[in-house]
Amino acid sequence: MKAANVHRRPIRLVVPGPKSSVEEVGAWGRIYTLAAPRAPVLDRRYHMLMPQDYAWPGETVLRRILAVERADLVEICDKFWLAYLPSVLRREWIGDVPVPALVALTCERLDDVMASYISSGKAARWLSQT
Repeated sequence: MKAANVHRRPIRLVVPGPKSSVEEVGAWGRIYTLAAPRAPVLDRRYHMLMPQDYAWPGETVLRRILAVERADLVEICDKFWLAYLPSVLRREWIGDVPVPALVALTCERLDDVMASYISSGKAARWLSQT
């Protein structure tokens, strides 16, 4: 956000959380927090934006943000629940939203997640190979 304000380039961050809010960060940054359910198992601190928040037809907060902000670049940092968002954007399923460049980024390795929450055994390592 600091770089966005220094270079005068808009940046928007959309994150799931316990309640919805919008925070302006200087003249060029904005953080949308969307009320989202907690993960039912493993790590209850994690809130999830679900596919119905963006993939199914109809008005949702996330679809409205995408339509209003008209991003030219979208970075996705969730390999589980936002996996279908690139396809939704490429297929132009959200009204008059231009198709942005898409960057899929995951901050975790599946083998590390598997070892932390499920098992670090041989079968788990084999299942999480890339």
